Amino acid sequence: MPYLTEEDRDSIHGEIGGFTPHTGGELQYAIAYMINNYYNRLISFRSPPRYADMEQMMGALDGAAREHYRMVVAPYEDEKMNQNGGVYDVKNSKSLY
Repeated sequence: MPYLTEEDRDSIHGEIGGFTPHTGGELQYAIAYMINNYYNRLISFRSPPRYADMEQMMGALDGAAREHYRMVVAPYEDEKMNQNGGVYDVKNSKSLY
């Protein structure tokens, strides 16, 4: 995850405004909308998107999903595992639940 400077974050926050999605569908639409705007920006400055542009987009989406898992989902799962017990008892695992 690219941890941007406060100045860069403020710029992005200014562009996004106060929009906060209320549902997963709204969030997905907002993401698709921003992706479309990114591709349209490429078209206006250079040419239609190339495979490399699409690959960068896929990497950004994958990175965001992995960061969400690392920072939000995994700690939640760890908490629930500690409360309820784990499933795996693989002998070569670093942490036997």
